[in-house]
Amino acid sequence: MQPAPPGPMTVLRQALIMPLRGTLDQFSAGVFQGEDCLPASLLWRNREPRLDGRPAPPEAVRQALGLGSSAGEAEDRADRLKGTYLFGGYLFRHYGHFLIETLSRLYALKQCAAVPIIFSSTHRDIMPWQRDAFKLLGLHNPILMLTRPAVADQLMLAAPAFALPDIVTPEQIEALGALPAPPRTDKKIWLSRGCYLGGGLLDERALEPHLQAMGWEIIHPQFLPIRKQTALIASAARVAGMDGSAFHTALLAREIRGRFTIFFLRNTGDHAYTQIARMKGFAQDEIPLTGKARFLTGRGAERFYQIGDVELVLDALRGD
Repeated sequence: MQPAPPGPMTVLRQALIMPLRGTLDQFSAGVFQGEDCLPASLLWRNREPRLDGRPAPPEAVRQALGLGSSAGEAEDRADRLKGTYLFGGYLFRHYGHFLIETLSRLYALKQCAAVPIIFSSTHRDIMPWQRDAFKLLGLHNPILMLTRPAVADQLMLAAPAFALPDIVTPEQIEALGALPAPPRTDKKIWLSRGCYLGGGLLDERALEPHLQAMGWEIIHPQFLPIRKQTALIASAARVAGMDGSAFHTALLAREIRGRFTIFFLRNTGDHAYTQIARMKGFAQDEIPLTGKARFLTGRGAERFYQIGDVELVLDALRGD
């Protein structure tokens, strides 16, 4: 199945919106028109709609959401939303998935400044850094966090602009690139995961003093406001680090001035990092450490590795 191409929004009447159930990796959700689950409302990964972390056709969503053979029962117990709304998609708290997937309909949302946006979520609140991101992007619409089934009088639905790992439309790149790039600096920025507990390289804290001696500035992006992160990354002559969501911050800059180097502990092959660099037009080196880094513990994105010899990284950066 191919993703629905981004294009004009569809206006649905009496659409049933089912809340997000599950986790970041195993989830179910969707928008129904009558008995049909609409492909444009689903979350696409690996160029396929995802259901419970696996590829699934839209018709399988009904069963996963417990709707049986009919959506009628869900409509009977659903909240009623009067007026017109935009379907924003699925609000994730994971930084990278927020930038790429939660905001995947931004190109369309920015066309309708006054219309309330519905995000399907397992949470009722929006985190402060997410509010900062919406503000940076100029998204000031009222936001409704949907945690129960609801039927909207009118729902405006656009297809997502990302079907990971692909970026489907340059219009999305333009919509995300909200921050004008500051003047280029001579800085060399290392995006550290050394204080991050969600996976990474256990040797990184031992590596960083060597990087500092070579003129690299160590920053911990998760402790910086999104606007400052973006400005640092956009203006630096060199940006490097282990693969991780911090590199997706490049999406928020109108232009990237320098060159990126990403060391891959995982995510080798077909991934969003390459697509982002290509679509935004900046130079990027991708250096695999797979086979050289030893897996220690964890699962999914929260895996920890060890390379033992930090020279593997330092050698690649010497001369910069």
